Amino acid sequence: MSREQQKRGKQEKGSDGAEKVIVAVKASKEIPKTALVWSLTHVVQPGDCITLLVVVPSQSSGDCDSFFA
Repeated sequence: MSREQQKRGKQEKGSDGAEKVIVAVKASKEIPKTALVWSLTHVVQPGDCITLLVVVPSQSSGDCDSFFA
């Protein structure tokens, strides 16, 4: 594995050769852009496909079972 591959971490290549980069963030009232900005400046290369995955916690008691109710 090259030094560049180690720096970028494990990623998948799309059918066109572009890297697939997934950025996951936990949001409350607004979506924090820190992780997205970091990935754009440190990981993503021109032509890569970026997916932003936003996780919004439920406002209930915090019990995981309430998510599936």
